[in-house]
Amino acid sequence: MMLHLKTKTWLIGTVLFAVLGSATARADGASPWVTGPNSRARLVSAGPLVEGAYRAGVEIKLEGQALTYWRMPGEAGVPPTFDFSKSVNLAAADVAYPAPYRLEEAGQEAFGYRHDVVFPIRVKPLDPTRPVQLDLHLNYAACEKICIPAEADLRITLTPSAPASTHAQKIASYAAQVPKQLNDGEPPVATLAPIEGQKRKWSVRFEPLLGTESDLFVEGPDGWFFDTKRKDQNFEMILAQKPKNAALPVRVVLTYRDGTRAFERAIQLDAIASNP
Repeated sequence: MMLHLKTKTWLIGTVLFAVLGSATARADGASPWVTGPNSRARLVSAGPLVEGAYRAGVEIKLEGQALTYWRMPGEAGVPPTFDFSKSVNLAAADVAYPAPYRLEEAGQEAFGYRHDVVFPIRVKPLDPTRPVQLDLHLNYAACEKICIPAEADLRITLTPSAPASTHAQKIASYAAQVPKQLNDGEPPVATLAPIEGQKRKWSVRFEPLLGTESDLFVEGPDGWFFDTKRKDQNFEMILAQKPKNAALPVRVVLTYRDGTRAFERAIQLDAIASNP
């Protein structure tokens, strides 16, 4: 679990809220809600087995201005973790992350979600003729001034011949917000140029240009953190922290949101200009 923490108030200790979700899906294709601090969580299903996999999701609803985090939380925070080890007839459960928003929280920048989020899951059974009992131990945080790490145990049964669920459209909507992984040369292409100064910085330009409401997030290896900010039609990327004695080059992932579209590209970051 990655914890990037500078100055934020945390309630020490993890709190287990509510009860274990039902062992079987309700008629509407969802596990019972499990209540947490300023939040509640559940598993939802899109319905039957399609092309060898189920479409499901982890839904977290947040109260007021509480937020929960993306896989890279920003200046402070804890990303969610998903443990499916107690599931039955499960070959794989691949969790996807919708592109995050840049949010202000107690004077700091956080990367995550407010109000509601669904993390889509592609569930592959060991035996497609038998149901999957999807058993999830979820760790997440719901933060509003004070951050309380919480955990919830959620369970739902996925059956091959289940009817289409009322949750299918919502799962699909959040799946559409998962960044598309781009190949080399596939637009929008990111061009990086170093900026002289005391801190290691780069100018990042996209072709074609992104919209005025677009945003950029940068993930590095463990111990590497990057700040980004809009600069006219481009972005500035600043190396904020790195492990002692670590040096460039390093592999980083650029995630950029442009309106309803989101993209993801891995690049090799050097001190010199880079055009992946």
